[in-house]
Amino acid sequence: MDLTDTPQRRPGWVHHHDDININDRPTMSEQKTYTANYGHDGRVWVVTYDEPDVSTWARTLRKAREHSRELLAATLGFESVEALANAGIVIEDRISLPAGLSDEAAELRAARAQLDELARELAKRTDHDVHILVDAGLPMRDIADALGVSHQRVAQIAGAEPR
Repeated sequence: MDLTDTPQRRPGWVHHHDDININDRPTMSEQKTYTANYGHDGRVWVVTYDEPDVSTWARTLRKAREHSRELLAATLGFESVEALANAGIVIEDRISLPAGLSDEAAELRAARAQLDELARELAKRTDHDVHILVDAGLPMRDIADALGVSHQRVAQIAGAEPR
């Protein structure tokens, strides 16, 4: 990745490298995945797509991600990033970090995904148990103590439809 001319560019500006035909947009029935490749040159995050051959940059990773999505939407002829997502287009982010940290970051993301799945399962089981105990006639404060949640949360779950 040649980053020697990066300081002359402005953050978020669109940098086209080839002519792109906007009529090549995927239809709603087909899902297309584009890969955004992120690299840090010591000053800024540079984002490139292999296809289409476009790039942008920003000072922060958050802004680089935002600019890259806006760039892809504009390049493919969509009015907005939301329209891009509604068309079934998926953007896979590949973030290059210094040696050794990429693997660690990937492990952390995987662990967070597992944690999110456990949290969803815990919420589902808690909702189920609250409804069973409420139907059995136990007081909400006792249910809260038994399940390790607040009595307000028990009341909130009991007032909702079971999942």
